[in-house]
Amino acid sequence: MNPSASTLERTFNLAATVLLTACAGLAWAGDRVTDSNAASCAGHVCRVEGVVTDVFVAKNKIVLAFGKPYPNQTFTAVIDADSGLQFHSIQNYEGHKARVTGLVQLFHGHPEATLIHPSQLASAQ
Repeated sequence: MNPSASTLERTFNLAATVLLTACAGLAWAGDRVTDSNAASCAGHVCRVEGVVTDVFVAKNKIVLAFGKPYPNQTFTAVIDADSGLQFHSIQNYEGHKARVTGLVQLFHGHPEATLIHPSQLASAQ
């Protein structure tokens, strides 16, 4: 009996979340990086903190822009459509300080992290 594609995808997402959560706990011993300095940790799992200036949907993804309004944001958190259903009240982050934990990569020269689990996004003090 072959597992369905959705079962395999859920299993992969769960495994990726467990791995990411474990790595996030080890990365930089809990140090926080500001959204304007997020590019400095490209290629690493880190915690990025800043004010969410915009929350919107683009190309079946939820986008959180940090620092400055889109398209001049200093950091971007992206939630794909499949994971988006797990994130509740995402609009409430707009205008507030938030913390993202994830693998930071450069996309067209700008730092961003893809979020696959709600534990990667939290309000910051």
